[in-house]
Amino acid sequence: MPDIAAYSAFVTTTPALPVNPGAEKQIQLAGQLEADGKIVEAIQHYREALALDPNNIPHWNNLAWILATASQLGLRDGSEACSWPPGRSRSATADNP
Repeated sequence: MPDIAAYSAFVTTTPALPVNPGAEKQIQLAGQLEADGKIVEAIQHYREALALDPNNIPHWNNLAWILATASQLGLRDGSEACSWPPGRSRSATADNP
């Protein structure tokens, strides 16, 4: 059985990641554009979000997913999709962020 008390203590004492409002706005736009099938524009907004918040791993993941899976072959870029955020190790772990 999980230790609910330990989990509760962790959740209430672990600070949330800081949010960059400008980057979050770009991510919202990118997600909506992606849902609307406007992939070129979505890529642009993901890149703008990363320019504002370059250490946000979920934003990198969103862009990488589009670049790896775009149905338009001209938009696919495996090299960029497999790149990693600057200053980050590909083998990041809890002990080695």
